[in-house]
Amino acid sequence: SGTPPDTFAWDFGGGATPNTSNEESPTITLGAEGQYNASLTVSNANGSDTLDFILDVIAPPHVENITPNTGLAFSTFTFDVTLSGGTPTSYLWTFPNDLFTIDSSADPEPTVTCNAAPNIGFCTLRVENAAGFHEYSFPFMVQ
Repeated sequence: SGTPPDTFAWDFGGGATPNTSNEESPTITLGAEGQYNASLTVSNANGSDTLDFILDVIAPPHVENITPNTGLAFSTFTFDVTLSGGTPTSYLWTFPNDLFTIDSSADPEPTVTCNAAPNIGFCTLRVENAAGFHEYSFPFMVQ
């Protein structure tokens, strides 16, 4: 609030490239995951003011692997997911109706029951956080 600033001095605490900028709205590339002590100092003829903040750099989640990819007819099991990157804030599983007794789930590792065999179809898991999302499709065979 008050008189608009004449100058801007950003310091991203080592969490971005470039690490500093004198632009009002700089374009930066975020660095490695972590929390960085950052600041913005604005100045005009009346003085200056500094806002200290935490720059929290997170990576989007990435699905590496899902097991199992086969199941026996009428068996119940829980999917196991191997992830890298940032921690997901949401999960969305979609399943073919002819493979399982459910067609979707928001559970991180859902428990499902296979329908009658034999059958094969593609399942999908979408994981998401504030940095982005990853969608992973995989074949599943009911034996």
